[in-house]
Amino acid sequence: MEDYEKSIAAEIQNNLIKKVEELEKREIKLPDYTPQFEELKSIMSQQSTQYPAEKFQSQLNEFRVKIDLIPKEIPVMHKLDVETKKVLKVFVILVLLVIASVGIAVHLLFRNHGLQSSADKFHMIRQSSPGIALWADTTYLADPDQAIRKADSLEAMAADLAAAQREAKEKKQASDVARQKFQELQKAKRHGKKKHR
Repeated sequence: MEDYEKSIAAEIQNNLIKKVEELEKREIKLPDYTPQFEELKSIMSQQSTQYPAEKFQSQLNEFRVKIDLIPKEIPVMHKLDVETKKVLKVFVILVLLVIASVGIAVHLLFRNHGLQSSADKFHMIRQSSPGIALWADTTYLADPDQAIRKADSLEAMAADLAAAQREAKEKKQASDVARQKFQELQKAKRHGKKKHR
């Protein structure tokens, strides 16, 4: 964009240089106005003798008073007319539309990345377990809503099963620790009786 602006500025500058050079090459011939100036000079000399100096001075004074009445700074009130308000409203609407469009585009970009990730995972499953991938394809194509509900229920069951297995493992470890302590106590009790005999 900057290169385009620079090229436009350079082109304008070159055109201006050419025009100035053309103007410098032209010879300016002014007509001779000497007779008209002489005529004006004679008319002015006649008028100046006919026009009294006091009247001229009073007109100058009136003119000065009028000039003094003109304020040094003129206050300017900026008002937005109906057309300007419409343009501003359209501009604000366009800015809001651009912001919304950018937001939607960013959201869709992230969503597309997530979908691409899922597609890549499915391709990996298709390569390693083609039977499972075929089952997923046929089940989904037959009834997508039912397939999603079934997948959700299978995930819930898998999560419950994993939680139950984890709990069973913890209880098994706790029972193993308790059994080991019990066996140690029994051994200690047997050895204690043998010493007393």
